[in-house]
Amino acid sequence: MTKIAIVGNAPFKIDLADDIDEADIVVRFNNAHGFGQDRGARVDDLFLVNCGGQPLEWMRTQDFWDQPHVIATPKVTLPIASQSGHEFATWEKAGNPTEIDGVNFENELRTKLERMGKVVQTLPRQTYSKACRTVANPDGRFTSAEPSTGFLATFHYLNTARQD
Repeated sequence: MTKIAIVGNAPFKIDLADDIDEADIVVRFNNAHGFGQDRGARVDDLFLVNCGGQPLEWMRTQDFWDQPHVIATPKVTLPIASQSGHEFATWEKAGNPTEIDGVNFENELRTKLERMGKVVQTLPRQTYSKACRTVANPDGRFTSAEPSTGFLATFHYLNTARQD
């Protein structure tokens, strides 16, 4: 059986570094708070949100790309496939990050990450759609909230583990 550690960004009350680093696969997301500390120093798959203001901020500065967890990961997963299969906007043309919810930076992120030597995958649109249905209200109506990157990573790995 494969042991997968999906490491969130909330503070830990205890040091779990050894348990996390001993897993077969370590999955983290976005800014990976606590990386190299009480949350271990391994990452095998880094999920990076690729829509909205957060990736725009990353694209506009080198600071994010120099972070230890970004340098350490061999693989990056982008959780939201663009609807058209093409970029919706480029980071150079984007305006205020608070005004661009839904803008997909899949292509820009992929280009940057592949130049860094990372293997990059984007989850199929069907995975995102299934995840959205999972977070629907009990009456079947969808919530207005989009699934978080951490939720999408967990959803993906649980579904993959069931298939394997």
